[in-house]
Amino acid sequence: MDLKEFTDLSNLILNDSTLTEQQKEEKIVQLADLSRFIGCFSSSIKASEYGLKGKVNVIVDEGGDKGIFFCDINSLHNTVSYKQLTSEAKRDHGGVKELWFVFVREKDTDDASSALDFIRQKNIDSLFDKFFLFDFLKKQVHSLN
Repeated sequence: MDLKEFTDLSNLILNDSTLTEQQKEEKIVQLADLSRFIGCFSSSIKASEYGLKGKVNVIVDEGGDKGIFFCDINSLHNTVSYKQLTSEAKRDHGGVKELWFVFVREKDTDDASSALDFIRQKNIDSLFDKFFLFDFLKKQVHSLN
């Protein structure tokens, strides 16, 4: 995602009168995660304006729409409930063909055990097609399945 696309999408979020200030802040963080994830994973991915409306970000990759749910790995057990994940996974995201769960890490550690434990404990492997561990600072993406 280039700077112009990031700026344009940021402006769409900031000028959306249906969002509260907190929702705008959350969406900007999601956009930053999405932008860096795209840069690390595949520059051929394109963000969708439609995909900025909910908690799942819709992208276009290899000709198909995919949904990405970003979650801060440090707040897994505080903010993400199984009900929230289930309802978000089952929600209509504009006909996405795959749904990805991306754990975002900002600490300097290579340990993926908390992400793997979360997948097992919440039994969410049937809700999402792919799981990734994304190190925001190191700009690295690791597949967990």
